[in-house]
Amino acid sequence: MKSTSKHRTLKKVFLNVTACLTALVVTGSIIANECEVQLNSFLGTSSTKIVTKLPDGVTEEGYVRYYDSKYSTLAELKAAHAAGNVANIDSATTRLNDAWQAASQDMYSAQQQAGGAQQGAQDAGTQHGTPNNAGGSQNDGGVTDVEFEEVK
Repeated sequence: MKSTSKHRTLKKVFLNVTACLTALVVTGSIIANECEVQLNSFLGTSSTKIVTKLPDGVTEEGYVRYYDSKYSTLAELKAAHAAGNVANIDSATTRLNDAWQAASQDMYSAQQQAGGAQQGAQDAGTQHGTPNNAGGSQNDGGVTDVEFEEVK
């Protein structure tokens, strides 16, 4: 009986600590968002950045700009958001969806190429025309059936 009581007490303590930490994080996030300008000024940093130059060693032809913006400064972007023009929001949403489709296609292609390389590695793992997993399926995560002897 006593250990059950201890378990209940521990559960209550952990639950209360978790609830307090969650409330603290949510409150801190709200305060940080409201005081963003003052925090950035105090810390000497910026929480947002508009990328204007390419990374070192990357050419314009080989660089895919998934999220190209029609706004050149952060102030323009914030003004457009504050104005709440539905036509601008719709066109921006369409551009974002198009960019996401292009990025998804690139990720899918890369995944398919990686899958082909894995299949080639599995084919290389066969010995004398028999797969290493002795008749198991090709997608079993590398699990093989082996004979064993129980030692007592």
